[in-house]
Amino acid sequence: MEAVHEMLFQSWSAEPGSGSTGVIRLFPATPWRWHTASFENLRAEGGHKVSARRENNATTWFRIVAGRDGLIRVRDNFGGRVPRWNCKGVKKVGADFEVEVKAGRGIEATLPGLEQIPAAPANLAAPVEIKQKQAQ
Repeated sequence: MEAVHEMLFQSWSAEPGSGSTGVIRLFPATPWRWHTASFENLRAEGGHKVSARRENNATTWFRIVAGRDGLIRVRDNFGGRVPRWNCKGVKKVGADFEVEVKAGRGIEATLPGLEQIPAAPANLAAPVEIKQKQAQ
């Protein structure tokens, strides 16, 4: 389960124990073949609850409900698509979007979807097929 969780989203601090919640990364290691995926209320560092949806291999929506007061950072891995936020004050700082939130408050964003699934990467491995041996 932890491996699937890490494929859907990651949240870790570069300084463990510092109180910094680090950066939330949405669908950072999701396989190309998972064209559609979603999850609800997975916990990030800081107690934040994260939900997100991916369609045609692209993030199209996400919500983060703050587990505590402070800064939330979301890594911009949206391929040039610009999120439409439900709140004001979201700033682009380097590779991340940042916003200050109060515990229990949520931020939400929608992104334009892709019309079709992008071409498979050149290094895509062939699917593994497991065949069961027939009893003799």
